Amino acid sequence: MQIPYLILIGLLLITLPGIATETVLNYSQEGIIDDQLASLMRNPPKSITKVIEEVRTEKNKLITLDLSRNHITDQSLGTVSTLWQAENSISLKEIDLSSNRISSETLHLFDSLLRKDDFKYLNIVDTPAATIDSKPYFSNLASQLLQKLIWIPERWVNAENWHLLLEERSDLINIIKELHNEYYKNKRQQTEKMAKDSQAFTNRTTKDFLDEIEQDYVKAYLDEELKSNQKMFREFLEKKYGAGLEKMKTDPDRAWSFGINYLRGREGFKQNNFKALQWFNYAIALGSINAIYSKGDLLINGDGIIKDFSEGEKLIRQAADKGHFTARKTLGLLSDDSEEESEEENEVSD
Repeated sequence: MQIPYLILIGLLLITLPGIATETVLNYSQEGIIDDQLASLMRNPPKSITKVIEEVRTEKNKLITLDLSRNHITDQSLGTVSTLWQAENSISLKEIDLSSNRISSETLHLFDSLLRKDDFKYLNIVDTPAATIDSKPYFSNLASQLLQKLIWIPERWVNAENWHLLLEERSDLINIIKELHNEYYKNKRQQTEKMAKDSQAFTNRTTKDFLDEIEQDYVKAYLDEELKSNQKMFREFLEKKYGAGLEKMKTDPDRAWSFGINYLRGREGFKQNNFKALQWFNYAIALGSINAIYSKGDLLINGDGIIKDFSEGEKLIRQAADKGHFTARKTLGLLSDDSEEESEEENEVSD
């Protein structure tokens, strides 16, 4: 028995056939663009069609799809809507399209999704669809469906400017306000729990961390179904991860890649931003510049952990100083966001 192979099996968190698990797919801030624009670029980022193809290959039960902070437009929504309009539609409970470029003209594409009994939230915060242009749509949408829309930024929930969109349905204002407060409260509780887990984890030594992983591997290896496929798994793991854990212990980018797999919920890993953060921390200790940027980006988004814009920006600047290309490109956007937040704080103070 060779321990490195056992350990790799555990890290991959392989889902056995016939067992459906709930999954979160996170494509936030990946630069996703329309197909037409992608066709004009020599080395384009992911197109929306490519992303939807990836989502459809997800064998687990998809619960949450995060497409926030991309470049998704009305042109792309027809492709996105095939996820819930086709006969073999994917079961979704939540989809986040915040900070994209969708408008009121295409909101009707979400109607069938909002009608699904088990669907809970559609987040369109900070999009053109969450403006006064959508007043006709909001006025005609059934109240039970309107209560599945998240469109008010957290900082404005207790303000009154958004009441204009519901002036013909004033009876729903308090209900919508409570809905948003509950939504943001749940998000905060999730991140606070992850932060506590994260703090407990970071108090442990690297040795404890690796020892626990080894135990998980052995546990996975002892599963009868995995043992029956031992040769196939070894060949797959050898091809994909080379020398295995022993190399990963000292290879910063290999450690970083495990964090990315947890962050995106791919390559057999169940999406978990808390575990992604821990692998980024470990990779940073080994000297990974990629992990410095990835950790900074995760702290800025605050998904699954406590949001820390200041520390996140500091890390991205650190990565940029070390020559990280994406970090250097991101800095301009970060400066703009910092100025906007400062202006908002000044307005509140006034």
